[in-house]
Amino acid sequence: MIDLGQENPVSLSQAARRLPPFRSDRPVHPATIWRWITEGVRLRDGSRVRLEALRIGGRFVTTVEALDRFAKRQTPNALLLDAQRRVRSHA
Repeated sequence: MIDLGQENPVSLSQAARRLPPFRSDRPVHPATIWRWITEGVRLRDGSRVRLEALRIGGRFVTTVEALDRFAKRQTPNALLLDAQRRVRSHA
């Protein structure tokens, strides 16, 4: 959960600008950040990870630290499944 006393809040557009370009070297759109908050990202095991956010004064904000947690929650899952696939393909 976001702790505004300890974390660095950013708007959705600021969060989008902090990420490297994805498809066709195009920048991340703030709508992508919104989608990660509302719908999340489905992991290969079928679970869903959502980006943490808070509503403040009618606007949503996330934090730099929430972006980091969001990425880390996806990464171990992906690395583990990729490693398992490599082991199975060599067996």
